[in-house]
Amino acid sequence: MKIKRNCKYCGEEFYVTKHKIKEGKGLYCCKQCYTDYKNNNSLQKIITDNCVVCGKGIHLTPYLRKIGRKCCSVECQRKLYTKLRTKLVLCKFCNKEIKTKASAVKVFCNHTCRKYYNIAHIPKYTCKSCGIMFSANLRIRHKNHKHYFCSNVCKFAYQKTYPANQKNGKIKRCDVCKTEFYVAKGCSHYNHCSSFCANFSRRGKPNPKGALALSKLVADGKFNPKRNYYKQGYYTSVITNKSEYYGSSYELKRMQQLDNMGVTWTKKHKIIIGYKDEKGKNRYYVPDFLVNNTILEEVKPFRLVDSTIDNNIYKKTAAIEYCRNNGLQFRTITEKELGIKL
Repeated sequence: MKIKRNCKYCGEEFYVTKHKIKEGKGLYCCKQCYTDYKNNNSLQKIITDNCVVCGKGIHLTPYLRKIGRKCCSVECQRKLYTKLRTKLVLCKFCNKEIKTKASAVKVFCNHTCRKYYNIAHIPKYTCKSCGIMFSANLRIRHKNHKHYFCSNVCKFAYQKTYPANQKNGKIKRCDVCKTEFYVAKGCSHYNHCSSFCANFSRRGKPNPKGALALSKLVADGKFNPKRNYYKQGYYTSVITNKSEYYGSSYELKRMQQLDNMGVTWTKKHKIIIGYKDEKGKNRYYVPDFLVNNTILEEVKPFRLVDSTIDNNIYKKTAAIEYCRNNGLQFRTITEKELGIKL
């Protein structure tokens, strides 16, 4: 059975069934009246506001206000989401601003800063035997691990001086160098005082991974050390048509500069410079470039030139002395010479 009603918009009479009235329908005689009524009603409730990003004026209907519209376009909406989802933090090592996700916990701008920060914050210990301050290797360092000796030599000397520590072990003589060394109870099968002597006994020659042997391979261009935190590859010189290995983006930039300057250069110069680190241990260093057979160049970031990180200050001093004795010049290439803006 249909009931007679008047349209809410135009006032015309029309008929509606009972069940539609129970459902809350049957207020308009047709769809056109329904749409016209909605449009006129919403226009009266439109509010003018400003875009949060660009500041332009926008018209907000009741529905748009309900869903929280704050921007005038999709581009502004994306910029707002990007701003809310990112944050700026300072690198712990170089204090450079880093843009990261708001939920991320990032404190270093790259792997290099992380590495040098860890090196600079390695805890230092006092050797029980010689009394020298030393820092533990990153690979063996542990939060709760304690280090008592700077080397195996000091450890063996201390154990000889205090026999009370030798209850469970004994003193043996190395088969290669004939020096005495302490062996714990569970390691009585050891016949050599160090890995160097063990390699020498097994191969009949020093370990090829030793410092001097490795430096010779690097200076001859037969071995290229791989580092995961730097840009690496091969560059062919325009002048000599020879392929040279670069271990960082700074070295590649310098190779291109030297080619543009029209000078001859090489990394396979066979020059090895010996120096002593802060502990007095003998080490070896291979400069980056030999230019025109008269100039040795070392490419380094400015912050690391006079730093004790990687023994850079000791390498520089030894290189200057070597050049003075052999009639060469030494210069350090930093971001200033490479034209890199920090």
